[in-house]
Amino acid sequence: MAKSLFDKTYIGKMKLKNRIFMSPMGTTGEADGAYCNEGIDYFEERAKCGAGLIITGANVVSTKYEPRPCTELSDFHHVERLNMLIERCHAYGAKVCVQLSPGLGRQQFTDPFTPPYSAGSVGAFWFPNLICKPFSKEDIHYLVEKVGYSASLAVNAGACTPAVENIIEANTYLSGIGFESGGIAAAHAIHNGLTCIEETHGMYHGEKVAFGVLSQLVLENVSTEDLEEVVEFCINIGLPVTFEELGIKKLDEEKLMEAATLACAEGDTAHNMPFEVTPESVYNAMLAADRIGHYYKDYE
Repeated sequence: MAKSLFDKTYIGKMKLKNRIFMSPMGTTGEADGAYCNEGIDYFEERAKCGAGLIITGANVVSTKYEPRPCTELSDFHHVERLNMLIERCHAYGAKVCVQLSPGLGRQQFTDPFTPPYSAGSVGAFWFPNLICKPFSKEDIHYLVEKVGYSASLAVNAGACTPAVENIIEANTYLSGIGFESGGIAAAHAIHNGLTCIEETHGMYHGEKVAFGVLSQLVLENVSTEDLEEVVEFCINIGLPVTFEELGIKKLDEEKLMEAATLACAEGDTAHNMPFEVTPESVYNAMLAADRIGHYYKDYE
């Protein structure tokens, strides 16, 4: 346990050189929402002065619901500038925690007549009698994608963000709920099958399940729109959508059939699907998922 402000400490598995934390502080950005040179210099000076953890101001993931009130993190120029900020802070031993905001119209909200968005019909913070606009299912779906993408950008820049922690927490919770309710199905079974292919052993569980999700969607014969949405989301956040991205450089058809057969083993979760799943159908679904992944990656 830390005895003073200058002792090393931990937040989860993240080691900090001391307990001096800089609270969230917004700075001005470039015209497109990226961190400007003055803003980067500002955070670097705080790291230089000895802060162990620096927490940025909010970065919106979308401008769909309000004009940009602060910096933004939604494309590779934004992450390039954020990476510069983080590297400069890391040079002095400071860690950086990046705040992500869905951008719901509440950060600089001063209009008593135009309600901001919220998860439900609740009173606006600044004007309690003004009822917020509740999100539709489509709004929630949109924000999950945007926050997930922005969190992946922040990780690539070398940051720890609340959004990353939220996504890990949500995934852990949903994994538990899915397991307990029998909600896992062909996707996880395909992961289990892929374990017989040595080239995939370096991949994370979730990465193999992601490819399993695409294969399951093929098995379910979902609409092109639904399939496209999932494939593009996977590509955007760096999840594998082809055999090559799973580490399989040269496809061995016999080994793939072995994986498909293993996925359909008695008692495995492929049989939670509401229709018969066979080694042949899984084999063909994985081949199709790989081709679909290549199509969208080549298209981009």
